[in-house]
Amino acid sequence: MQAYDHQGTDAALLLVPMLGFPIERTTLQRSVAAIERELRRGDYIERYHTEDGLAGAEGAVPICSFWLVDAYLALGREKEARELFERLVGRANDVGLFSEEIDPVNDAFLGNFPQAFTHLALIGNAIHLDLYRKGGPEAIAGTHADRARRALGAIFGWRAIWEACKAAGRVGRIWSSRESILPAALARQLSA
Repeated sequence: MQAYDHQGTDAALLLVPMLGFPIERTTLQRSVAAIERELRRGDYIERYHTEDGLAGAEGAVPICSFWLVDAYLALGREKEARELFERLVGRANDVGLFSEEIDPVNDAFLGNFPQAFTHLALIGNAIHLDLYRKGGPEAIAGTHADRARRALGAIFGWRAIWEACKAAGRVGRIWSSRESILPAALARQLSA
């Protein structure tokens, strides 16, 4: 529900599991099902249907569709999350940008363009999908800070160097051993 007085369904509820709020799995399942039933139009999710004081109809809000990807991951529905993510990314314009809203009938961009918040959600999805692939549901649990720490490992100092080496598959010595230096130096001496 959008508010305690039961005004309507709000897609912002899809954010709950990714903000670290405690939510029972069955409650999240029911919330996602209600949002899909009431606000989904194809791959797009509308934010809400209640009166907001603005004239005219609104389009679907792409950020809400990206929130659904994260909610699917929180429910362990990785395949559905990946498939929806891929379809959504395919709907960006020719340079990979999204607008604030999209007409779910003809995919026309509506509203502010480009929409930074939508792009942040897309980047978040890419990180979360990668974390989930590597570590399952535990890897995406907690807050944004928890997931950022898992995704980055470390961002400065010797730990950052170590994490970069691990990510590049270059774990081991960073410098040459004495054994590899001496034969090369000896060979140079002999050829001189």
